[in-house]
Amino acid sequence: MAELRLEVREFKDLTRWRWVLADAAGRFVADHEVKLDAGCWQYEAFTDLLGYLSWHVAPDLRGEGEARAVAEVGAWIGESVLGPVAAALAAARPATVRVIVPDEARALLFRPLELGHANGRPLAVQDVTLVMQQGSAAGPAAGGGSTDGVPDGGRLRVLGLFSLPEGGQTLNLRRERHALVQLIRSIAAVGKAADVRVLQYGVTRKRLREMLEEAEGWDIIHISGHGAPGELLLEDASGRPDRVSADELAGMLDLARERVKLVTVAACWSAALTAADQRRLLGLPVPDARAGAPDEGSPDGDSSAGSARSPDGGFAAGALATELTRRLGCAVLAMRYPVDDDFAIALSGKLYGLLAEKGQPLPRAVGITLGELAVGDRRWPALSLVTPALFGGRAAGLRLEAPERSGPEEYDPVKLKMAGFPDQPARFVGRTGVMTRASAALAAGSGVPGVLLHGMPGGGKTACALELAYTHEHAFDRLVWYKAPDEGMDIHGALTDFALTLERDLPGFQMAHLLADPAKLKAFLPQLTELVKQRRMLIVIDNLESLLTSGGHWRDDQWGQVIAALSAHTGRGRLIVTTRRLPQLTEAGGLRTMSVSG
Repeated sequence: MAELRLEVREFKDLTRWRWVLADAAGRFVADHEVKLDAGCWQYEAFTDLLGYLSWHVAPDLRGEGEARAVAEVGAWIGESVLGPVAAALAAARPATVRVIVPDEARALLFRPLELGHANGRPLAVQDVTLVMQQGSAAGPAAGGGSTDGVPDGGRLRVLGLFSLPEGGQTLNLRRERHALVQLIRSIAAVGKAADVRVLQYGVTRKRLREMLEEAEGWDIIHISGHGAPGELLLEDASGRPDRVSADELAGMLDLARERVKLVTVAACWSAALTAADQRRLLGLPVPDARAGAPDEGSPDGDSSAGSARSPDGGFAAGALATELTRRLGCAVLAMRYPVDDDFAIALSGKLYGLLAEKGQPLPRAVGITLGELAVGDRRWPALSLVTPALFGGRAAGLRLEAPERSGPEEYDPVKLKMAGFPDQPARFVGRTGVMTRASAALAAGSGVPGVLLHGMPGGGKTACALELAYTHEHAFDRLVWYKAPDEGMDIHGALTDFALTLERDLPGFQMAHLLADPAKLKAFLPQLTELVKQRRMLIVIDNLESLLTSGGHWRDDQWGQVIAALSAHTGRGRLIVTTRRLPQLTEAGGLRTMSVSG
């Protein structure tokens, strides 16, 4: 794969500069003296493409009108902005192109140069991948460490963060999360050493720090959620939005700096300048928001917890992409514009497959992915193919192929944590608040023995319990699923079935033989409490209502004793119970009760 260097020289302003294209050895290939007419409509669109389309394309002709306008802007970029450089880039494909931009011209990092046409088609779909670099550094890992992939003897480690605060616009993060997990596990299933961990529901600063503190570290960090120029929305402890600036996010991810090679930010505007930074580049005054209205995030004017403000009153200046690259020294794949859910899923799925399984270098993986998406059956929004952008010199030579597994495949069924659990629900939307609060209770240090999910039939209690179990699989050493008999069915023998389920899933555990003697069971229960207190296990009991009277009392007192024992601690184990009917408060132990509605 050819590697080229495209450098901005003789920069005067954002309408006047010269491109110089050279090969990897520094030999001249082509140049172009840029002279743009700031008064033409194409220049307006080049500087703010999405804004231009919003103002100038009729809503009832959005798809067709946007596609036509984007094609015309692409032709203009190819002719006026890139000139003969565009043809030279296309001729060298497949090519990685380091775009070197001085600080005073950094706005060009965020312009859709890949949209430029060569031979009538955008460079983005011709296997030409631009790697945006700010400053004059030209080394293969400018600002970062080695371009080597996974450490010797190690495994490819992927961390997925999927943040969707309560009350925000719905995103299909669950489907994106599921696709990522299935992809990495499928790579591991063919003899590769690869591991994936995901965090969804309660993606707070605290939980993120806990994940990043793991000594083994992470090779890829994938972040998906809502964003705005210069900021990302995480969640606070109650599931509400927590606005995190680029500077703050970089500070948190710094815990992973030693190992991380790639951060993907699949959030809208993650590769866009803040409004304040755009005004600075244009030489315009920056309003002082400190004298303005209170922050919208809080009724009393306080910003979200920990939100850092810059001296100009806005969030700390700088795009997420460039700030992460500068602070972490890693490659960053970010989004210039709002990104369609389906496109984000298709992009990451193909990209990570090429990167982790096929061994393609990152720029080539991006180029192949965009090329295939361009010719597929699906018609994407007009800006989709120029929305992803690569930043950081480290991206140019980065390979992250999952290494071959060093030992034989294991077939110990005990290590299959989710054995016995029903499949994940095919569809699961909403309930963000409940899921966030329940996730907080399941955390190792919460001091809460578990959660009781109650609500009307069809309200989604079982779906919530399964979603919690699957998204917290990594957090527990053992997981157990038990479904009580349906209401109206005979419950004789239900406790024995539960005890046998525990014995099947917890090696060495024995309890069923004690049920015939109430005294022996009573003597055993303190040991059961101590077990769940000391061991990191998750027990899920679904359909509890069949074990209760209409008044919420236990039909079989032994069930009440066992549930009380499982929930009478502040230790490491956790219990999830679903029920249409609430047990009497004195009989529900210390479980945190949460209402679930459809």
